[in-house]
Amino acid sequence: MILKADGTLFGYGLNDHGQLGDRTTTNRLSPVQITTGVKTVSAGGATMIIKTNDSLWGTGWNSNYTIGDGTDTEQHNFVQVYMPSGVKDVSANLNLTLILLNNGDLYSNGMNSYGQLGYSTGDNNYGDHPLRVTTGVKAIAAGNSHGMFIKDDGSLWAMGNNSCGQLGVRDNTSSGSPVCVMTSDVLAVSAGAYHTMILKTDGSLWATGQNIDGQLGTRDTTSHNQPVQIISSGVAAVSTKSNHTMILMTDGSLLATGDNYHGQLGNGTTTNLSTPTQIMTNVRAVSAGSFNTMILKDDDTSWAMGIGGVGDGTTIERLRPVCIW
Repeated sequence: MILKADGTLFGYGLNDHGQLGDRTTTNRLSPVQITTGVKTVSAGGATMIIKTNDSLWGTGWNSNYTIGDGTDTEQHNFVQVYMPSGVKDVSANLNLTLILLNNGDLYSNGMNSYGQLGYSTGDNNYGDHPLRVTTGVKAIAAGNSHGMFIKDDGSLWAMGNNSCGQLGVRDNTSSGSPVCVMTSDVLAVSAGAYHTMILKTDGSLWATGQNIDGQLGTRDTTSHNQPVQIISSGVAAVSTKSNHTMILMTDGSLLATGDNYHGQLGNGTTTNLSTPTQIMTNVRAVSAGSFNTMILKDDDTSWAMGIGGVGDGTTIERLRPVCIW
């Protein structure tokens, strides 16, 4: 999903469950215009958007109630998800959707097999519509089956699946209610399938969870159940979705580590990396997908690499970034 500065949303790729929201289930090899008036987009099992009037909408796969419209029916067009007040941010992943309201309230919906909804123990029940988890939240990140959020005081909290240590609480016990991971100074967080990346206010990057593909960037493949420092300073942003991690530095350089089976790291190979390795310079923003990566450069061009169908009109697997916009 590509959001332009004027609020126009474009989409491409797999569309078998209507996840592009273009009223079809036709896969798209190149970006097609979906809708307008959008300010935020997050693509997971379902695709969730926030419109410029702060309303929440969703489309796509919904068997686990990840849209939150009260049904488990997949949607091929964006349907509104009714919230009690304006929506600030949304984070969608395979089995979980987290929603942050303008007033700092955190809501969740989706599967609850590990307690990832945050308001009950893991009981295999589902949240078919968003329910409030807590208040005083300023940032959110949904993993496959674990949720992370930052509170107004800079503390980091986690809930859900912890089988690989992705909650970072020094054990591998899953939690059906939020538990504190760090008490202060957390700026941003990004949740992958079974790992979590944490950016602190001093520009240092920390990681916890599964590391079988080197996605933590610790220069080995040892998993961790508590945050370990990866980079000491100079990190501007971090993005992960599945088993690879993209790191944007303050100087605009882009680093990559982790799973590279489909070339999603963009270094010209399909060999995994366990050490953050520079891929590109002059980068403004980055978004990691399951098996691909999207990059926005300083000149407003959009680039992609990874599994076939990166938006360049072909199904060729790209091992290096190609310009698609």
